[in-house]
Amino acid sequence: MRARYLIAFAFTLIVSGDSHSGETCSDDDGLCWKQRCYNGTCWYAGPADMVSMPPVRYDHEFAGMLIETHAHSFQDMASFCAPHPRAATVLGCAHLYYTYDNKPRCNIYIAADWYLKQVGRSSEAIRRHERAHCNNWPADHPQ
Repeated sequence: MRARYLIAFAFTLIVSGDSHSGETCSDDDGLCWKQRCYNGTCWYAGPADMVSMPPVRYDHEFAGMLIETHAHSFQDMASFCAPHPRAATVLGCAHLYYTYDNKPRCNIYIAADWYLKQVGRSSEAIRRHERAHCNNWPADHPQ
């Protein structure tokens, strides 16, 4: 009998739980951020993060040296991501190259946090997107 009450109580907690737990909405920009998981990793995600996630086969650690740089301005991104035609306003870019002894290296550049927040993206989603390019995900983003 006691077990039945415990089960009923637990079910009540699950059903009546706050549907917004783990979600934060901002009054100034109207965007809601919440805990999201993809391919075994969870992070505090922006509302538009999931559209930029790469296919699972490219979403893994990079085998070589990965160098990450965060921009502070559009001018930073313009210089980091040139010759991309929209280099100043992209959310990130990646440059894969090989050292003289044929070891892979990849530089990823991520837009300023204030800009990512403005467009509803997190640096984690952009990092994973750009790292996937380091792992040979083509620029035309096939799934």
